[in-house]
Amino acid sequence: MAHWARRLLIICMPVAVGLMAMIYSPTSGLLCELRSRSRGLLAALERLGVTSPDKIQLEHDMYIPGGCPNSGNDHSEETADVTAVILNWSRLSNVIQIVESLCHPGADDTIAAITVWNNNPISVSHSDFAAANCSTSKLRIYNSPENVYFQARFIACSQANTPYCFIQDDDYFVYPEIIRAIRHRMDSQDPQIGVHLLPPHEMLSSRLRRVYVGSEIHTSFAWLGHGALIPRVRAVDFLALMSHLNASEDEIKMADNYYTILANTIPETWFDQGVELGGGQPFTVGAEGDERNKRHILRAAGYLEHVLRCTGSACMNSSGVVRSYVTFNGGMQPEHRASRLSTDLSFAASRYCSLLLVTSIALLQGDLDFTASSPTDILRVEKINADKLGTGAVNNYVAHSLSLAVDGDTETAFRSAKDAMAGDFLRLMSYVCGGFKFFKLA
Repeated sequence: MAHWARRLLIICMPVAVGLMAMIYSPTSGLLCELRSRSRGLLAALERLGVTSPDKIQLEHDMYIPGGCPNSGNDHSEETADVTAVILNWSRLSNVIQIVESLCHPGADDTIAAITVWNNNPISVSHSDFAAANCSTSKLRIYNSPENVYFQARFIACSQANTPYCFIQDDDYFVYPEIIRAIRHRMDSQDPQIGVHLLPPHEMLSSRLRRVYVGSEIHTSFAWLGHGALIPRVRAVDFLALMSHLNASEDEIKMADNYYTILANTIPETWFDQGVELGGGQPFTVGAEGDERNKRHILRAAGYLEHVLRCTGSACMNSSGVVRSYVTFNGGMQPEHRASRLSTDLSFAASRYCSLLLVTSIALLQGDLDFTASSPTDILRVEKINADKLGTGAVNNYVAHSLSLAVDGDTETAFRSAKDAMAGDFLRLMSYVCGGFKFFKLA
């Protein structure tokens, strides 16, 4: 690591850009090998007074909110405006644990309310959540008369009294600081479409599932269950669009497979620091589950093509419903599409404090091409580009993901596929660090 770190200057600023790391020149070998805490970016944070020992670890390496110092950027008086939506099916103990973390006073500046949507036929009540120490005024429990699967999260979000919803499954734990960081990020999104947290293997799949068709279609796919913060109005508009499309009951239940593709935009995705809780019976199991997901992804792509290429009076009459959710006329010129991936920014949520690592360094290299004749080519495009990358590049992307630079583990590291280019940067955006200091990484 020392072969490049001497060339890395961190500038700490108490403004929106937070901590900016700039690469002054490329080096030989693997440029980006960031080791956390002792020799990496978290070591730099410790020099600013943001230390890690008080990030309390419990069983399963769980987190107690409020461990990070707040040096000059006090958000405690801000009005929380996020409703957390959690689906329960077969992992009630996980849901209780998640609710406890979201109800902790350390999350009060972000989480205004929590909705637990129970798809299980066995009803639950506030008494089942006694261990979560969450008031009945903050925690709402809805026992669904039937299992409506994933459309439940969008219905629950549409009924929220806040402008934003944080959505997650019951087999995943998301650190509340990460939710806070996403909420801050939403203030700078234009238009606001949301942020999706993904583990490395799902991030790779999402990146390779980008597809560009002509000048009108530019879409991709991203899951929501690992954690996603979306504007409430997007849930409302999405449900209206699915109704307008006369989607079948089966399709509406599998709403996650349609949400990002129908938006006709590239969703913002972050490498996560999530903790798998396990337990219960997973919904997607084996080849049958994978084939079901692929079938609905292709169905969503078919709907998108129909919407954007629809002509006639019927389409004009429905344009209000469609245009409220689907992005129109946002495609790129053909000469820019193939290289778009290499110029995208990549984001990784830090495990400690509300920090976000951003880099312009290309995480995927190679002759990748995302153009297609139809959005229904989305899975074919993914397969072709994965083959172009090769096993070595795929394994490096997953095993040395950007999130490992800020996971607080000295035994893990982020490694880029190749050297950075002149002008590439690493930027650490902080929502807790104040002051103005300069330092170099040793």
